[in-house]
Amino acid sequence: MTCVGTTTNCTACLSTYKLYGTTCIDICPTGTYDGTVVGVNNVVCLNCTSPCLTCSTAGSNCTLCASPYYLWSYQCVSLCPAETYANSTTRTC
Repeated sequence: MTCVGTTTNCTACLSTYKLYGTTCIDICPTGTYDGTVVGVNNVVCLNCTSPCLTCSTAGSNCTLCASPYYLWSYQCVSLCPAETYANSTTRTC
């Protein structure tokens, strides 16, 4: 781990940890995903793209959408495609 002064002022983490801002953590928090950044040798927690509440493998690869959007094919849509319906309980098409 490469930290300056405190464990919340890090620029690198041990291989089992992820860099979240300037802190090394075990698991990326909700609203972020395990990503990579050029020039950083660690896995870093990157923000999901709005309106994704949760995502995986990429910021725009949504797994849960903020209201009033619905999840369809890993995307948040305001209207569900033809031959699908909006499920307001699961927020999916």
